[in-house]
Amino acid sequence: SARDLDQDLDDTWETVGGDVVRKLVTDLENDSLAAGPKLIKFLRSNDYRVVRFKLSNQARGKQLQFAQTDGILQILKLLKQKDPQKRAIAAEVIHLLATENVALAHQIGLHAWLPESAGVKELLQMVDSGLQLKADDDTILAGEEAAHAVWALMMQNADNLEMAHDRKGGEVMKEVILHSKSYRLKMWAAASLKRLLSDFYNSPDGTYSSKGRKTMDNDRLRQVFGRDKLFVKKLVHMIKKGKVTTEMDRSQWPTYAEVDHLSPANPAIQAWAAAGALGTLAASEQNHVIIKKVGGLVALCELKTSPCALERVEAEAALAVLDHDCDPDTVLPVSDEEEEDWERTEL
Repeated sequence: SARDLDQDLDDTWETVGGDVVRKLVTDLENDSLAAGPKLIKFLRSNDYRVVRFKLSNQARGKQLQFAQTDGILQILKLLKQKDPQKRAIAAEVIHLLATENVALAHQIGLHAWLPESAGVKELLQMVDSGLQLKADDDTILAGEEAAHAVWALMMQNADNLEMAHDRKGGEVMKEVILHSKSYRLKMWAAASLKRLLSDFYNSPDGTYSSKGRKTMDNDRLRQVFGRDKLFVKKLVHMIKKGKVTTEMDRSQWPTYAEVDHLSPANPAIQAWAAAGALGTLAASEQNHVIIKKVGGLVALCELKTSPCALERVEAEAALAVLDHDCDPDTVLPVSDEEEEDWERTEL
């Protein structure tokens, strides 16, 4: 695993005089299966959380080091490889670079237009392959990493969001919710749907701004998705099944759970994302009836009592859109320990 590569990285560091990331990018062209895990370990900076918010200064510094290698095109070319393991490596590197990094997300989007390159289109194809019932483990893993990469790219750049929207990203992610058995794939699909189904705005410099010009009104798409009762029920089921409980160890929470490619993901990682998607569906008032019918209000009110701050904030945001106040008796006070979690995971 990537955690066992410390000695290899140390040896590489000694060999190239400290310019380890440039050596790893060069090695990708010759043996991506060997160099890829080393590059991933380098970029992760000992942060193996499934949901990574508030990156460390060390992780941000390594993003900058990669940017100075001009290695983006080399990574994107791997998305066109037939081997799902190589595609998974590329997708993981992409989300490690794009997370909380506007400049790199923008550069990755621009590089996708170059000859022989790849981007959101290929990532969505990987997601589609990973959701199929007969997909093997490598293909499912590649789909999980690709969905995460799509989410990270859209979070930071309006052009990437528009590209995913134009490539029917919403429909692909909806199919994941309906058919996939992977909790991690469904989590990133739901998180992506929160973006893809939102109305979004574009200011002159390409960033999101509520004061800017609206460039995409997704009310019609939200209504189409809202008419699919099974889809809405699946989101509510994800909230109920994937909710963090007070009995759970923190290592199972979405903001503390670590990536483990050798075992199935914990279902408790998915409720926050499903609540976000449900709240976005509720932006179209016509969807309120179906959300209430399938138990959405009850599920969100229960999620509001979660010890996990990420789940609470998504539940409260969705309930605000639905204009619903939960029974005060069901909303528990936040403990000091939970307040600390809130500070660590605040969006």
